[in-house]
Amino acid sequence: MLLLAAAMVGGACVPWPPAQVIDQSFLAEQQTFSQRAQETTCDTVVTRLEVAQTFTAGRTGWLDQVSLVAVPYPSAAALLVEVRATDGGGLPLDAAIGQGSYTGPGSPDTSTFVELPLTEPAFVLAGVRYALVLRTASSETCDETDVRGWNFFGSGPDYDGGAAYQQGYIGPWGMPLGPADLFFRTWVRAL
Repeated sequence: MLLLAAAMVGGACVPWPPAQVIDQSFLAEQQTFSQRAQETTCDTVVTRLEVAQTFTAGRTGWLDQVSLVAVPYPSAAALLVEVRATDGGGLPLDAAIGQGSYTGPGSPDTSTFVELPLTEPAFVLAGVRYALVLRTASSETCDETDVRGWNFFGSGPDYDGGAAYQQGYIGPWGMPLGPADLFFRTWVRAL
């Protein structure tokens, strides 16, 4: 016997869990830059670079998957993606409200998304700005050919609901190469 789950939302009966839909998306026609996220250990000094794309949720619900155009990389080290709240200035806060990881290959071209299901979905509210933060899972030796990262567009058109940022090795969050946006999609099970 097949059991169907249902929930009451606003007086209407809807299937549970709700269907996963693309909420926010940005993919420009031309890729002009790429940004890597890395953590390296050189002479026992650990350096780190995190990359973020802020976005404004269009639906209230569970964000349980993100997609990005990943830069190919030879490393087996996992890329960690986190969903974070943002501060009053729109910059990512430190604590993750959702997260997942990816260890597969990069995108075959600059218009193909890699899917990253979140093992810990994030509850998002429509109209609120959040950040997708990409970083590496563990320290690696210094090897500039070991690139792990995210393709982004640097000359427009721009994503209106947010912006791309990087957090330097010892500095605060800032824009990487001037205004730019990372290629991304958010998937939400709207309530």
